[in-house]
Amino acid sequence: MLIDKGKCVYFGPRQEARAYMVGLGFRDLPRQTSADYLTGCTDANERQFQDGRSENDVPSTPEKLEAAYRESAIAKRMIAERDAYEKEMASENRCVESSLLG
Repeated sequence: MLIDKGKCVYFGPRQEARAYMVGLGFRDLPRQTSADYLTGCTDANERQFQDGRSENDVPSTPEKLEAAYRESAIAKRMIAERDAYEKEMASENRCVESSLLG
């Protein structure tokens, strides 16, 4: 999970986070650890944009980063996984309740 001033700007697989931010238009900085890179993308003093990109076309505020994430395929996949998990847990709870009552 990556948070920027209280906004969730990424929640998903750790190994996909860096590519997600690069996909938004941030410059990949291969010599940085992924953790440093990701936090740098949320810091106005550290972030760097890909050539030809700027804050005008890359989500750079916490609100814009959150909105971009909510519209992303990763966010939709995380919601689907959560919903499937909740459905599975509800089903298991019904089975447990029936076996206890039966």
